Amino acid sequence: YGFPSGPGGPSYGGVVPNPNLKPDDMIAYELGYRTDLTSRLSVDLAAFYNRYYQVVTFAEAFNSLPSPLGGQIIDQLVQFNTDGGSIYGVELSAKWEITHSLKASLAYSYQDYDEAMIDSSDVYVGVPPPHNLFNTRLSFDPTPQFQFNTGFYFTDTTFLPAAASAVGTTQTPAYVRWDLGATWKPSPNWEVSVWGQDLEGRHQETLVVQGASTATNVTPKVYGQITARY
Repeated sequence: YGFPSGPGGPSYGGVVPNPNLKPDDMIAYELGYRTDLTSRLSVDLAAFYNRYYQVVTFAEAFNSLPSPLGGQIIDQLVQFNTDGGSIYGVELSAKWEITHSLKASLAYSYQDYDEAMIDSSDVYVGVPPPHNLFNTRLSFDPTPQFQFNTGFYFTDTTFLPAAASAVGTTQTPAYVRWDLGATWKPSPNWEVSVWGQDLEGRHQETLVVQGASTATNVTPKVYGQITARY
């Protein structure tokens, strides 16, 4: 990757290969229970514990070397493995058939992590997951040819600790997403869909780290799709 040219010509950064690099590894433990409370309502509860090993990250060398493209290589990134720590939590989901044509579902997750996961987080690997995730969806089929869907999604704040960012604690604020869609099936072979995404408005979904990344704001959008089966 390149930097603006200076008095000594263009400057570059590069990734140095590591022949001893090992792939990421994870051991996951899950335990759950599912039941039908009624013929129209089902509930699913699960607990999980994920242990990560050999997570691939980067270290900066900052060596100034001649570049084969001219100018100088001023920043080298060397890949290496680090202990990834643990992520654990619970998940709850439910499905409810309100009527034959109206169905609802919801899901909630709570996640936490240990100090090792925080220590292995950085601008290259990423941040620990948000503590709370929630979504609810509603579908309505007034006729076999028409289907309407809507969904709300909540994502909690995510943090990159100060020790990992080198510029102080940074965060991505919590945000809500709203999607709305409609599908028309004029025949078994044809399907027309229109969807609106992020209709709640402009918001940030990416982490901002000085010198490494900038904010990317998500804006409302609409798209359509035509499907032909033969």
